[in-house]
Amino acid sequence: MRSDEDSSVKLPFVIWTLVAVGLLFCVISAREFLQSRALAQGGVVTVATITNTSFRRHSKAIRYQFALGDRHYSAGDSLGRSDLWIPVPVTMWDRTSVGSPVPVKYLSEHPEINRPLESRSESQDDIAGFGLGMMCCGLAMFLWRRLKAAL
Repeated sequence: MRSDEDSSVKLPFVIWTLVAVGLLFCVISAREFLQSRALAQGGVVTVATITNTSFRRHSKAIRYQFALGDRHYSAGDSLGRSDLWIPVPVTMWDRTSVGSPVPVKYLSEHPEINRPLESRSESQDDIAGFGLGMMCCGLAMFLWRRLKAAL
């Protein structure tokens, strides 16, 4: 009988954790999507310098940096990370090496939001993150209904 009481106490914690994780995935994915859309609709083009290249399994990626005034920028994300690997298509990869120039588009009001002009689209990643968030919330709702039915 003790295990039933323990599981009924832990279940609300699991439900709220799933809701929090689901909402976090949804918010981050939506923010990334909106940033990608803003870059596609506008932005300023500059030339960055490739600082590193990587070939991992079937993925080709670069790191780059550009300067505006006395500040330096690199690829970043919604979590505030910078100097990230950016996947690039094979056609771009064949022309790149460390130190070579790469055209980059950035938002003039937020230069930390930037991507190479030829970068691979990340919309599938955004959709997958949003879908994962919705699945977490859906699972939480399912567990909540089961908990209410059991009471």
